[in-house]
Amino acid sequence: MKKGFSIQLIVALILIAMSGNTTAQEALTGTVKYQQVTKFDFEKKEDPRWNDFIAGLPSEVNSAFILYFNNDIALYSDNPVEQEEIPREVRRAMHMQNMGKAPKPNLKKVYYDLAKNKKIEQKEFMTRDFLVESEIEIPAWKITGENRMILDYVCMSAEAEIDSQLVKAWFTPQLPISVGPDKYYGLPGLILAVEKNGETILLASGVERTQPSEETLVKPTEGKKVSEEELQEIILEKTKEMRKAMEARQKGEGKGKGRGYGRH
Repeated sequence: MKKGFSIQLIVALILIAMSGNTTAQEALTGTVKYQQVTKFDFEKKEDPRWNDFIAGLPSEVNSAFILYFNNDIALYSDNPVEQEEIPREVRRAMHMQNMGKAPKPNLKKVYYDLAKNKKIEQKEFMTRDFLVESEIEIPAWKITGENRMILDYVCMSAEAEIDSQLVKAWFTPQLPISVGPDKYYGLPGLILAVEKNGETILLASGVERTQPSEETLVKPTEGKKVSEEELQEIILEKTKEMRKAMEARQKGEGKGKGRGYGRH
């Protein structure tokens, strides 16, 4: 990997890619498949049964996602055809470790209206779907000057602080559209890889330059329309209810023997 791309070279590459695209705007369409690596960090406890249980669990799992895009619209969602299911034991361990903590909603889809600078996120929380519409807010990216090849595309890197974490994204000016996987977008080129803490968490596994069908690029409509603030209030209220229920159950059980950690 070479470092130290000059600003002039970066600008030149972007201008070349963009100038080539201005003569055929229809060509800026395609589908990108991504692999997302989720690592599990289960904490050890004083209970040896728990420690033995987590010792046999996988440390990570790969999830499949897909991004459809054209000049005006992009849609990011999970890819059920290539999805790797999280093992039952891992889901059980995650549930037990997070008991009492605020649960996080599961992002199912993100619809980007690039022309109107709007996005709609479809999130699932406790089996209910919610639709959160907001403006597309661009992270404060800083181009680093590093470069690498991903799937035969020349990519450059940029860094930004997102959710209080330093994130590095690799984008290609050969596809000059400001989209990418999940919340990572806003660079002068399609984002093909994302890193956190020096490790790759999202990596493109394939790019197809064919026009996505109209049935694919549709807004998600299933779910209750709420603002992000309203969704956080719902999560907070449900978290309080869960904690009260857990405390009541613990008082009722007293110091009786707990259940095992294996399959049931």
